[in-house]
Amino acid sequence: MSTGCSLIPNFSKNEPPQKNNFASINQCIQNFEIRIGSQWLATATIPPNCLEQNLRIKELLQKSQGRVKDTKFNRVDVSNLTGTFINDGYRVNGDWKLQHREVIFKNPINDHTNYTPWSDDTGNFSQEIFMRIDNGTIVVQATNHSLSRDKQGLIRDLLGDFLVYGNGNFRDQLVAQVRDGLNALNGAAIADMLIENGAAKQLTTKAPINEQQATILINNASKRINARISPKGLDISLTLKS
Repeated sequence: MSTGCSLIPNFSKNEPPQKNNFASINQCIQNFEIRIGSQWLATATIPPNCLEQNLRIKELLQKSQGRVKDTKFNRVDVSNLTGTFINDGYRVNGDWKLQHREVIFKNPINDHTNYTPWSDDTGNFSQEIFMRIDNGTIVVQATNHSLSRDKQGLIRDLLGDFLVYGNGNFRDQLVAQVRDGLNALNGAAIADMLIENGAAKQLTTKAPINEQQATILINNASKRINARISPKGLDISLTLKS
């Protein structure tokens, strides 16, 4: 029995983040400070709503809901996908529904097939994603996950849990698809997010440089960025001049 599904098909499209309008700039770069001395040290915070927008997480989760598998034997639906930033990562929660049936009899003369009634399984799942910063880039790794069932259907009672929970079946495939989808977020450069959210413009108000020079400084500092994700968003520190 094959119960694999593609939960997050659009995560493979690593499209650049959309530019924010001027009104959103001050909201998406918060607590911007710079110390000018022998080194130019800058700190800033990208709040959760802006970080989700830059990474397109909510948009991609929304597109991933609905019927994700539909065959003669299995129907799989995913719904209520939501996410939240946690310390050093992101947690995705959602509901799933699996319908399954088996062949009772197939007429060898006319190929007419009789099936058992559809049996429903429902439940929810959670997948935590660890996000670390490597050379100014967000790197995603799957960590803790869980999947639970609400009830057993008739066929589940007859055939046993191994159809859903056996090694390599629905549970493992579902969690693997979520993990693989979020892994496609790898490569979101923090320097690019800072520039897209107007950090260069804010830098011109703190230092005697123009916006073009500020953009060059931020790009050149991409390998000198430290950052940490928390429920408050992305806290960033970078050395603009060393």
